[in-house]
Amino acid sequence: MSVFKLSGGDATAIVGGTAIFILLLLSMFAHKNAGLEKTTSYLIEGFQLKAYICFLLNRHMIYSN
Repeated sequence: MSVFKLSGGDATAIVGGTAIFILLLLSMFAHKNAGLEKTTSYLIEGFQLKAYICFLLNRHMIYSN
């Protein structure tokens, strides 16, 4: 990223895209024909976990004040 002088949203897009690409590659390698379905389930589980963590943090912030 420093070679191309990327920062902010551009750098974030490169990191996110690279992470998705690696996840897809590893899922296809590990699960063969079911790789796309597994990738989708991994992404959904990750978003659900993130939402749950945000919920817990917000709840903690509300009750701690």
